[in-house]
Amino acid sequence: MTSIFVRLTTVCTIAGCTDLPDFDDPRAHEAEEAVDSCDDLLVNGDFDDGATVGWSANADNIIFDADTVEQIYAYSGRYFAWLGGELSVTRNLTQELSVPAGATSLRLEGKYSVAAESETGPVEDTFKIELYNSGGMLVSTPLTLSNTTWTIGGGDDFFRWSDLVVNINTEAVAGQRAKLRLVSVNDSLNNTNFLFDSLSLRSTGCP
Repeated sequence: MTSIFVRLTTVCTIAGCTDLPDFDDPRAHEAEEAVDSCDDLLVNGDFDDGATVGWSANADNIIFDADTVEQIYAYSGRYFAWLGGELSVTRNLTQELSVPAGATSLRLEGKYSVAAESETGPVEDTFKIELYNSGGMLVSTPLTLSNTTWTIGGGDDFFRWSDLVVNINTEAVAGQRAKLRLVSVNDSLNNTNFLFDSLSLRSTGCP
């Protein structure tokens, strides 16, 4: 790849992807507290509180301080999430949510960037946003990205963020606890980088 990301993929190798655990609380199918439907449901959606707040991860090198890497900047603050980034790795970030009662659809907004060594296909590396119910069952996959959906092409010599807007059907988990997972799977052929920052999650009926 001729873009800047060839020089930036120095993340340590990890193996495997941890399964989503079941909730310990048997009442997890119920929201633990009332949540205003227009509140931001994500904790640390901009990642600026560091790697240990709000999110759980299967590796300790997913939330990055932009001051520690070259030629990449956070959209806001200093931190951003970097999934993919190496060959033969699976990385994920997961956050538990209290979905408001009556909220049948949520909107995830923020910034993202995808840079790939193989831009024209076939699909080799993927990123997905997944929604799970309290029992660990997958109920929705509202977004899938890959090396073919790049936002920074091989001829680009600068980094940039693009707008992310994803509508998530939450009818199956309205008024309940749920889990939102961001997961990337890179194969052994070519590298793809999936970067995210400044994420928020609110009801689609909110301004």
